[in-house]
Amino acid sequence: MIIKKANPCGFCSGVKGAITKVINLIEDPNIEKPLYILGYLVHNRFINDALKAKDIKIITEEDIFQIKKGTIVLTAHGTPNKTIDLIKSLNLNLVDATCPKVKHIHKQIEKYLEDNYQVLFLGVKNHPETNAIISNYNVSLITLDDLSFPKEKSKLVLISQSTLSYLDYQDVYKKLTALGHKIIEAETICNATYERQKAVIDAKDVDLVIVVGDPLSNNTKMLVLVAKKYNNINSIRIENIEDLNNYDLSKYKNILVTAGASTPSAIINEVFDILQTKFNQKPYKSLLKLEDYLKF
Repeated sequence: MIIKKANPCGFCSGVKGAITKVINLIEDPNIEKPLYILGYLVHNRFINDALKAKDIKIITEEDIFQIKKGTIVLTAHGTPNKTIDLIKSLNLNLVDATCPKVKHIHKQIEKYLEDNYQVLFLGVKNHPETNAIISNYNVSLITLDDLSFPKEKSKLVLISQSTLSYLDYQDVYKKLTALGHKIIEAETICNATYERQKAVIDAKDVDLVIVVGDPLSNNTKMLVLVAKKYNNINSIRIENIEDLNNYDLSKYKNILVTAGASTPSAIINEVFDILQTKFNQKPYKSLLKLEDYLKF
């Protein structure tokens, strides 16, 4: 049995930056408390549980009206401008933890709209990154399942959500051009997403890919999809080592462990170490503590 760990995998720079920003806010005596996060800082429940244990409250937009004092942190995925304006109108403190890669996408959209392009935004419906973009900008949302859109301008550009598969982006571009559309490519898949997907695609002689990550994490979902769709490798998603109690791994000879960009290193390392030292010695039990999830 060979167990390998993909390189890279786990936390990207945007997730590290968001977590670091929140930890610094917790420790800064000059920041007005309590601290609130508008949604999940990143898509991983273990990280969010660890933040809750530090007296951080995770809220929805409806909760904003009930807040009288404190500081609200915006998540890594981006936030609708109307929500930001609401927070400012209530004179609440605001800290922006939006990923720089997501901000870059916003700037790209603004640039093309100013140049009179119709922006086709390839995204996942109801994902917070997509929700912020379709709220802030006049874009035409398309999805992997529905490429239809009303053509409004002669100049078209295809921009993607940061966490989609770069191979899916290329497939969509080819399909749209095959329909006769003249479209400019402005691929905005973030480098961390691309590198993690490429590590899976480049994996040789692997018969199972174990993807560690949260069910809400789109880049985690894409890793599972890429392994199956583009490398024809069986793949499963787990949140931590305990999920492997539901699988029989004895039939596999060469396993690759990878993880979404919001998966804590502690979880990845525990999965990898236990598979190496206690393969099929069930039941598996995680020994991690809440504070472990915020380390990198």
